[in-house]
Amino acid sequence: MHTFFKIINEYFNPNQPLNNPPNLNIGLEHGFAGPNSTVLNTFFNMYISNSSQYSMQYKFSYFKKTIYNMFISKDQKETFIDRFCKIQRTYWILNRLVRHYRYRHAPFLIQTDLFLNPIAETQHNVLTIMQGNNKYLFTVLDLRNIIESALTYSPHRVSDPLIPKNPYNNMAFDNAILYQIYFFMKRGDFVMSTLFHQFFLCNFNLARFRDENKAIVRKSHIEHYVKHGDVHELYDEAKYMLLLNKTTKDMEIHDDFPVKRFVDIMRPYIRLFNLQNFSLDMSERSSAALELNMKLKRFYQFNPRFGRKYFQLQNGRANVVLFDENHIKFEHRNYDEEKENVNVFIPRSPFPLRDDRDGDDSEDGDSIDIGDEEEEMNDLFHQPIVDIINNMVGAIEDAER
Repeated sequence: MHTFFKIINEYFNPNQPLNNPPNLNIGLEHGFAGPNSTVLNTFFNMYISNSSQYSMQYKFSYFKKTIYNMFISKDQKETFIDRFCKIQRTYWILNRLVRHYRYRHAPFLIQTDLFLNPIAETQHNVLTIMQGNNKYLFTVLDLRNIIESALTYSPHRVSDPLIPKNPYNNMAFDNAILYQIYFFMKRGDFVMSTLFHQFFLCNFNLARFRDENKAIVRKSHIEHYVKHGDVHELYDEAKYMLLLNKTTKDMEIHDDFPVKRFVDIMRPYIRLFNLQNFSLDMSERSSAALELNMKLKRFYQFNPRFGRKYFQLQNGRANVVLFDENHIKFEHRNYDEEKENVNVFIPRSPFPLRDDRDGDDSEDGDSIDIGDEEEEMNDLFHQPIVDIINNMVGAIEDAER
């Protein structure tokens, strides 16, 4: 019988041993004393009689129904709540006592990280997780990788997150363990995973997490795929990317070119290619497409013969094979070196800036003077556009001639 029922039984009949199943024939005089004893004893006996339906939800659902019962007086409700809280407090004290005892006497089943390096419970970046009456040691890095791999699981790039599992016994981490991991990372000097934080905000509900974080999950999956994906799959994708681009479509990558070396060179371009095609953020798609075209154009202009195979003569024979892997370094955007240049484009209004609320269109009407400085600023912003249009018109006229 569940411990909670045993505690209720003890409150009803403290002088008798605990019964299994509970003795529902206890006289009401053994239960609560006072004017409210009859009703309260009846309700607790009704609760025990449904012990086969016990669950955390059922217990508090029954509690809620009882305190909102219109046939119970206010004094009876207060007495019922007081007794229920005392039973609940006793229940959790016993739970904590049992947990502490099991934790102290549970053996360490794993004392290494996922790379088989020995670790100790006293290290600041090591968390002890108890599962199945055994203790497991995990580093923060291992836990982060386990959690992110599960949350970014996306077969065929369709988001299908999974509950993180213990890799040593294939048991899913329950909510208590997930909360333990989260607050351990939160209190320590560790960078919190964005995905794990969003999972926490969703109360570790997978369906809600999937629906509310599709864009983040897709981008994280792309980053993980480009960094840890199969080399041969990335190789085929890189060649397909070069073939689709109008600048690099004529590049000839020899079939004997080292696959891993080619993938390492093209990895940042593959990332932009995936963001361009599979990101759920439309703004990110557009920026990735523009950046990819610009980077591939520079890549081709730096060395159009990249990827070709050459033979070097040695002692009159072409017995040394070389590959042209000279390439421009992929430069990531450096935000620290960029100056803040906030230029606000102020379009010139085609309508006069005047107050026409009174319907007076005469020259004597109240007009808004924007000042000489604002006028010069407008001319300054419009001048580059005017120059571009004039250049385009001039080019068209030259072509017609």
